[in-house]
Amino acid sequence: MFSKVEIIQFAKTYGTLILSIYGVLQVWAIALWKKFFRVGKITIFETSVIEIGLSNFGPTVSLNGTLQALRKDVFVREIGLSLTSETNSGETLLEWTALRSPQIKIGDPMATTVELPSGVNVRTDQPLRYQIVFSKRRILIQINQQLNLVVNEWKQNVTSKQNRIGKLKASGVADETITEQIFSEFLASSASVKSFLEQHSAVNWWRPGRYRMRMIVKTASPDRTFPKVWDFVLDEAACQGLRGNSEATLRELCLGTVQYFFAYPEYLPVN
Repeated sequence: MFSKVEIIQFAKTYGTLILSIYGVLQVWAIALWKKFFRVGKITIFETSVIEIGLSNFGPTVSLNGTLQALRKDVFVREIGLSLTSETNSGETLLEWTALRSPQIKIGDPMATTVELPSGVNVRTDQPLRYQIVFSKRRILIQINQQLNLVVNEWKQNVTSKQNRIGKLKASGVADETITEQIFSEFLASSASVKSFLEQHSAVNWWRPGRYRMRMIVKTASPDRTFPKVWDFVLDEAACQGLRGNSEATLRELCLGTVQYFFAYPEYLPVN
């Protein structure tokens, strides 16, 4: 056993050194905890309303909101969306296809920039605003392959009718009227247009009813998923307007006019 005097002498000699070592170890322990054991978390905050569309992307869901990182910065490597309906128990998985700018030009909601999605770091001191278009890339590729055929046939059709177009202009017919007439005839007679309309109708899963969507944020280092679930409802009027986007898609590619219909259902709590 050590005497009281020996203990006091040991403390005087090595006490400062022990406290210094303890302080260093404590700093290292805290740093190791923050780096390897303290796991970051993503919280999803929805804003605005849901945007439901149908275009050359196929059926789409666009969501707006904010991602907040808690405890430490988190790298988001992918965001997906699963979709189910009350009339069809099967699950449809949608990928993030495009990112829109959170800013829009007043009076022209289509005038937004779009970019391809990529991983992004969400910082604890800077929440990330998102505006994501979700679709099935496989459907997008198939649709655009058919649309390439439509556009090529349209160009050939216009070229073949140059003499007729010239005579109509000479007789005083307005350019807009001539374009509409030629385009209407093209829609009625084109084989590639018929194939596209059949294909677009086949991939359009929007039907009246209640839908459930599950947004899944996937992170890296560590690999984790952070989901959030909402419901929304589409009525027959909305679905009818969306079906009209098949011709709107053709008009955009052939004539350069944008006349798309979008449905804007509200986020509903899960039953």
